[in-house]
Amino acid sequence: MLARAWSSARAARAGLLVIAVLALWLRARGLHRGLIYPDGYDYLLMARGIAAHLTPTLQLGHGGALFVPSVDAALKPLFPALVALLSGIWGGTRAAADAVTAVAGAATVVLASVLAARLTGSRAAGVVAAAAALASPALAYWSGFVGPDPMAEALALAAALAAVSRRPTTAGVLAALCALTRPEWLLVVAGVGVAGLSLPAWRGFAQRALVTAAFVLAAVLALLRPPIALPAGGLALFLGALAAGAALQLGAAWAARDRRRATVVAGAVLALILAAALSGRAPAARGLLNDEWPVLALAAFGLLWACWNGRGAAALALLGAAVVLGATYTYRNPGSERYLAQLLPLAAVAAGLTASRLSGAWIPRAVPRPGLGLAGALLVLAVLVAQPTPVPATDTFAAVAGSFARAPAGTLVSAAPDAYGFLLPERPQQPLRTGARGLILLDGAQRLYDPGVSARGAVIARFAAPYGFERPDGTIDTGPDVLVRGVVSSVTTAERVRLTTG
Repeated sequence: MLARAWSSARAARAGLLVIAVLALWLRARGLHRGLIYPDGYDYLLMARGIAAHLTPTLQLGHGGALFVPSVDAALKPLFPALVALLSGIWGGTRAAADAVTAVAGAATVVLASVLAARLTGSRAAGVVAAAAALASPALAYWSGFVGPDPMAEALALAAALAAVSRRPTTAGVLAALCALTRPEWLLVVAGVGVAGLSLPAWRGFAQRALVTAAFVLAAVLALLRPPIALPAGGLALFLGALAAGAALQLGAAWAARDRRRATVVAGAVLALILAAALSGRAPAARGLLNDEWPVLALAAFGLLWACWNGRGAAALALLGAAVVLGATYTYRNPGSERYLAQLLPLAAVAAGLTASRLSGAWIPRAVPRPGLGLAGALLVLAVLVAQPTPVPATDTFAAVAGSFARAPAGTLVSAAPDAYGFLLPERPQQPLRTGARGLILLDGAQRLYDPGVSARGAVIARFAAPYGFERPDGTIDTGPDVLVRGVVSSVTTAERVRLTTG
């Protein structure tokens, strides 16, 4: 009996190792050289500031402007802090950011597999969850961009795994770190915590986890001191979202007490989600449904199957988290699939619930249990072979920055001082403002973000951006980039560019 158990555990570890190695290879292969503007550049500049003086602010070159992250970026200090910690030993800021992103993306796959297996007691469920995460083209594509998204997904799954394992302190720490990576997860953490407080069996666990999470949040924010300032009406909106998340999880806890009620509630919520996605009011949800319908359909079936088989608490908690995050991201940016793609790891776990009985009554006793590990490894390998490599994203700013190798010395004045401040750290940077003097760059970013300004002075160079400049609506600006030595002026008082010689 002991020998059989040891053999089974060893096979499970071997299968998990295969999944981890292949996931890391896939995520590393799918890393994009291009960065999302301005988010990617903001995080990397924050990392440089933290590495320099433990604060996510930075002067852009000697005598340049002071970079202060946006409110949105300042609320996510953990990713740049980890990049700053590793940058000294990993070949620089960008190399460290690539490593953190790839490892976090692979960890998301592994943790989805382990969580599904732990929720069901089925090794086959872990295999299905890993295969679903690896088979998702949207998750693969968006996990390739440097940023906090894959890290937040991994931390959320790790916190859920700690909670299922009844480790409140670990769960609280991981939940706080997740919220410091993407603050929207705080809505889920608070909602699940309130639901836990309402259940006598989980009350002590929830109290300890919430206290730990609050302490970690306060400690990290006090250490890094990010410049956080809520916009007008932001506090009321945040408190309202917290209340809605808590109410949703309380409703999930109530519905989970009866399997028929849990199944009906899950079916109704899934029907509402489908109707909202098909309504056309959220283009990103419609696009994600078109691209990811196999994984999403399997996830929906897994949730209903788990509810019907008495695992409604876990299934409805997953569904509640997806609803809270999906509503938040749709409210913020209904046209961006990037945010909704963060729900796909939850969908992968839900997909694993479909196999919750594969290692029990559905498998003949003659089939050795360790064979599931080998079958899982072969399934994941087949998924990897079948999945196309994501198309790498290009970076106009990096291409333009290469043109400055022969430019004369001086302060660069542009509409994207954060991007050029990261790519050209030795050159002082200033934002485009009327009256600013220096080397003024009129490019696609200027035509989009500052169309009301131009420049007077001598044209130093004209060049074409190799990839053009992609606007938020997906169109490409193929106009020329012009470098002028002079002064920034308003288009209402001067020509767009006054050509002179000299």
